[in-house]
Amino acid sequence: GSDHLSMRLKEFTAAGIDHEMEKFYSGKSSAPVLGNAKLASPVASHEEIPQSRQVEAPPAISRIIEIVSQAYETPQSAIVISRQRCVNEPRSAAIYLARMLGGYSLKTIAESFGSCRYSTIGNTVHAVRTRLLREADFAARMAGLEKALVRERLADKSKMEI
Repeated sequence: GSDHLSMRLKEFTAAGIDHEMEKFYSGKSSAPVLGNAKLASPVASHEEIPQSRQVEAPPAISRIIEIVSQAYETPQSAIVISRQRCVNEPRSAAIYLARMLGGYSLKTIAESFGSCRYSTIGNTVHAVRTRLLREADFAARMAGLEKALVRERLADKSKMEI
């Protein structure tokens, strides 16, 4: 019973931490897969699955930033440059649109927005998605941005067909 579990816990703690566990937890950020290279390689090489409603010809991230900048009347540099722990609605909107409308990978978006971490991009997309459900005025602003970008892409496509 309880004595057996107590004994096993003491044995476990006395054994210390093996090299692989120490390496896993001592890094700046932990690897997503614990194990040797043979175990991790099939998981690590898995392609990222986009979460987008990607249009046929997605808008360039630079164009998304430009449209968001105009809509919010804010400089593009304020959208691209990250200020940690500071809510930046235009930046969040542009990141969300790049992911959901453009279908860009987390890596590509991170590189376009000041080399922030992939997890930052994922968290931003999630936060915007949550906010869209809770705030009607924000949802309306985002819908307007999305319509402007889709309308522009459709106009570009129809010009190419002429």
